[in-house]
Amino acid sequence: MKRGALVSSFSAFLLGSLMFAVASASSLTDAQVRSFVASWTEVTQLFDEYDDDDEFIDEYDDDDNDEIFSAVSMVSDMLKAMEGDPAYARVEAIARQHGFSSIDEWGAVGDRVMRAAFALSMGDFGLAAEERTEQYMREIEQNPHLTEEHRQEILHSMREAAAMRAEVAAAPDADKAAVRPYLDAVFPDYEDDDYYD
Repeated sequence: MKRGALVSSFSAFLLGSLMFAVASASSLTDAQVRSFVASWTEVTQLFDEYDDDDEFIDEYDDDDNDEIFSAVSMVSDMLKAMEGDPAYARVEAIARQHGFSSIDEWGAVGDRVMRAAFALSMGDFGLAAEERTEQYMREIEQNPHLTEEHRQEILHSMREAAAMRAEVAAAPDADKAAVRPYLDAVFPDYEDDDYYD
């Protein structure tokens, strides 16, 4: 097994893309989800403009940013990473155009929308991943060809991935219900409806 294979697989699932706690007792509203999804579409189109910008790509792909993004706070984490970049102001303008009072509100709503979308998308994958993780961890612990340092690094990565999955899976049911009708819009590349069952 290659080092960090499970983490890489989970990261790919979480998109290429990217814990900020939202202090709110209320559920996401349909209007909030619709507004975020519409704005997210524009933001991703904005990022497409940077595809050929080597300096921008290098900045967000360097090793220092490997652990910036969390599955439960990817939007607000993305904003923190973008502060000071001209793209930040453009994202803020898009957020306001879609009815958000501030870019921070947009980020907080976005975190909840994306977390719920990830939870819905995982479906049975989460349970299967937990079973595979336990099996892999036993194999790693018993592998005589690994140094103790390498063994602990792999196990640490697996535990982190498992903790992230658990955080995603704990998204409120009400948030998942609000996001479900818009799942295809959040993740347009996933076209198989059975994936979410």
